[in-house]
Amino acid sequence: MNHFFKSGTVALLTVVALSLSNAYAQNAPVAKRPERPPITLKVGDAAPAIVAEKWIKGKPITKFEQGRVYVMEFWATWCGPCRASMPHLSEVARKYKKDADVISFNVKELIAGKNKNGDYITKVERFVSRLGDGMDYIVAADVREDVMWNTWLVASGRFGIPVAYIIDQTGKIAWIGHPASVEDPLEMVIAGTYNEEGKAKLALKVKELEAQSKALNEALKTAEDAKDYKKALQLVDQLMPMSPFGVGSLAGKKYKLLEQIDVKKAHAYALEAMKIYENDPLTLQSVSEEISDYKLALKLMEKAATKCDSEDPYAVADLAKAYYKAGDTKKAIETQQRVIDILNDTSLVEQKQQVKDAAQETMKIYKTGGKLPNS
Repeated sequence: MNHFFKSGTVALLTVVALSLSNAYAQNAPVAKRPERPPITLKVGDAAPAIVAEKWIKGKPITKFEQGRVYVMEFWATWCGPCRASMPHLSEVARKYKKDADVISFNVKELIAGKNKNGDYITKVERFVSRLGDGMDYIVAADVREDVMWNTWLVASGRFGIPVAYIIDQTGKIAWIGHPASVEDPLEMVIAGTYNEEGKAKLALKVKELEAQSKALNEALKTAEDAKDYKKALQLVDQLMPMSPFGVGSLAGKKYKLLEQIDVKKAHAYALEAMKIYENDPLTLQSVSEEISDYKLALKLMEKAATKCDSEDPYAVADLAKAYYKAGDTKKAIETQQRVIDILNDTSLVEQKQQVKDAAQETMKIYKTGGKLPNS
C-alpha cells in the first residue's frame, strides 16, 4: 500500500475518531462517550436540500427533479478510500448518464487544520482540475458551516467518508452505502425494480459474489505459495473486474506475476497500465512500486503525479523516491524539498511533527546517497 493511499486511510480514521471525540488523559477515569445525535434521515425519507459553497465541475444542480435519479456522494481530498472509489464512480456516471446524475460533494476539507478560514475551495478546484476525467461527474463543495455534512451524513448516522446516497425519481432516498457498491442498486432504482423482491435478489447476488471472491483469493494465495505464477495470474484476472474498490493492489500483483513468467510481458503491461489507468493515480502508483526496473517505475510515478494534487506531500514524496531509485539524485532532492515545504505550510493542514521529521530524514538519505528503508 503506497503513501498516497495510507495518508487518506489515516485521515479517514481521524474523521471517525473525531466524530466520536473523547479526550482521555493518561490515568484519568474513563469519560462517558458523548451521545450521537438521533438519526433523522433514513431510506424512504425525502432527500435534504442541496447547499453548495461552490460548484467545481459540471452543471450545478440545485434541486432534485421529478422523474430523474441522482447519486449524491461525499468525499475529501485527504481521503484515500474516496480517491480509490473515483474511477468506478466515473464509470457509473458515464454508463447511466441518460437516467441519472452523479454529484460528488467535498466535505470536511479543513478537518486536519487549525485555520478554519483556510481557502479550501482553491485546494478542491486544483485537485479536481488535475485529476480531470478521473472525476467524470458533477463536483461541488460544502459550505464552511458544514451544512451538507450535517443534513446528510450526521442526520443519517454516518460519520466517515466516502458514502453515497441514491435519490429516486420521487426525490426520496432509496439507498445509502459505499460508492463502490452503488451500481447494482442504482440500476434497479432506474429500472423501478428496487422493491422488496429486488432487494432480496440483490442481497443474494452480493452474498454469492462475496463467496466467489473469497474462494478466488484463497486459491490465489495457494497458487502464490506454490509459485504457480500462471495459475495465480489467471486468478488475478478473474478478481480484477470484481474489485471496483481494489484494482490498484491487484494491478500491482499482476505486474509481479507477469515478471515471474516473462519480463518483456511485464514491461508491456506496465506501459499498457499507463494508458488504462491514466486517470487512476492510485493504481499507477501501486504498479510502479512493484517494478524492479526503476526507470520504468519512474515513468508510471511521473504519470501518476500529474493526476495528483501538486500540494499532496505523500504523492510528491513517492515521486521523489522514484527519482532517487532511478538514479536522479538531484531531482530527488529538489522534489523532496517540495515535500518539506508543503509539510511546513500550515495554511490548511497542521502536519504531525513525526511526519515532518521523517521527511527530513529521507532528505538526509538522498543527500548522502544512503539506502532507503525496505528497499
